[in-house]
Amino acid sequence: MKRLLFIFSLFAFCSAPQAAETVRLRWCLDHFPNVHEFNSSGSKATGPGVEFMQELARRAGVELEMSSKTPSRRCLKAMETGETDLMMNLVMSPAGQNYMWMYDYAGRFTDAAWQRYDDQRPIAQMASLGNFTLVTVRGYGLHPKVKAVVDSLPDRQKVLAPSAELALRMVEKGRVDIALLPGELSKAALNTNPDLKSVVRKRQLPVASDDTQPVYLAFSKKSPHAELRQRLQQSLDSMLQDGSMDHWFGDRVVLRSQSTEY
Repeated sequence: MKRLLFIFSLFAFCSAPQAAETVRLRWCLDHFPNVHEFNSSGSKATGPGVEFMQELARRAGVELEMSSKTPSRRCLKAMETGETDLMMNLVMSPAGQNYMWMYDYAGRFTDAAWQRYDDQRPIAQMASLGNFTLVTVRGYGLHPKVKAVVDSLPDRQKVLAPSAELALRMVEKGRVDIALLPGELSKAALNTNPDLKSVVRKRQLPVASDDTQPVYLAFSKKSPHAELRQRLQQSLDSMLQDGSMDHWFGDRVVLRSQSTEY
């Protein structure tokens, strides 16, 4: 009898349903001031972008594994091979659509032109940028209308800088005429280098105020968890619709009411 009870108990144990293992999605991220940024150790990111991604993962029923500070070009390569699953705060590139599903959730305001105070030359129209030497930051996309002008210029008129601070320093020292920078990058650089505020000034580019550049959440098409594609978008849409996104991003971007997949 005891033997029968033992066998029955063993059968019941083996037959009990096992808890499903929680899916873990890998998020690759670079340092982007005021969105997701790293301290000096570069080991753990903080910022509203981190809180947003953690809430997205919670609603989708997955765990989030964040990378250490990683150059964006390396993150994109990892997305292409499926070594990582997610990126955020991206601008569109035709090449990226080949290996990522992209969900727009906001519109980024047009890049600003930073010029020395003693340089009075106007920027009357976008084509006027052709009269200047320009610096942009490596790894950060420009508004399409700005990029079109920059791409058309000869190499001698444009420079890439490793950071917004160094781009503004180049303007300060007269090595270039204008730094073209996304709003959050320039804000962070000026906050940490207040002496620059008396040297450079912001010049608004001649682009309509409502002509924003779409910002995307991206999911790798090579992800081993590609079946979560719709669940992630549904979680993103629920955050757009219940006002959660306003809490994190406020007036930094123009939020959508619903995302579109590209």
